[in-house]
Amino acid sequence: MARIVCAKAEYCLPPIKISSKSQMENDLEQTLQQAASFSVSVNTMLLDRGFFTIDCMNRLRKRNVHFLMPAKLGALKRQMQKTIRRAQKEHVTIYRYSLGHQPKHSATAFIVVVPPQWQYPSQRNRAKHHSYSMVFATSIKLEPNATQTEIDQFGFQLSRVYRLRFGIETDWSILKTLRPRTTSPSAVLRLYYFYLSVLLYDIWIYARLIHKSLIRLDFFAYYIPSIESVNAVDSARLTGDNG
Repeated sequence: MARIVCAKAEYCLPPIKISSKSQMENDLEQTLQQAASFSVSVNTMLLDRGFFTIDCMNRLRKRNVHFLMPAKLGALKRQMQKTIRRAQKEHVTIYRYSLGHQPKHSATAFIVVVPPQWQYPSQRNRAKHHSYSMVFATSIKLEPNATQTEIDQFGFQLSRVYRLRFGIETDWSILKTLRPRTTSPSAVLRLYYFYLSVLLYDIWIYARLIHKSLIRLDFFAYYIPSIESVNAVDSARLTGDNG
């Protein structure tokens, strides 16, 4: 499932049905095609570390779409893991890294190590270990002659932008509440109920855009007062989640 995040609102895209045999790079392609069908031009995809693969990176580069995701440290070469552990604790550090050993099956990404003091506050507070550096993999390029101040700000902005992906977790909790309850074993019915919950959520988001008086009202507070309100999240990118 993916989430379109633009300047004024966030919308859930219709979920894509996948199986255990599905290839993640094809799922990304489906998502991009789905966004295009809604006349949405995707600039950057914010992904979880499950998409840290050569095929996914190459698919996005082919579509001229930037990516930003946490690096899967276990998939990095030992030397790079050691280099990351030795990175500065006071400043952001950027490394150019090539994944894969074969020229025909490889990908290049920038590994950006962001220490706690350069992480966006809400991002830093959300982390399980507040004293740990965040390690991102991205195709977003900084100028080669950038100063250390510019590099630090670059890492800070990556941390700020990536926090927008967490809105998809909020969406999941909202959709679970909106989805009608059933004990039916029918996959068709259960899928229908899920699509219905996505539709209701997007209608509410659109209604808030049209009627400014609703902009400060939460869906639950407006329709289901007994349920605790869920804070809306500002965003400006497309976010993706592989589960």
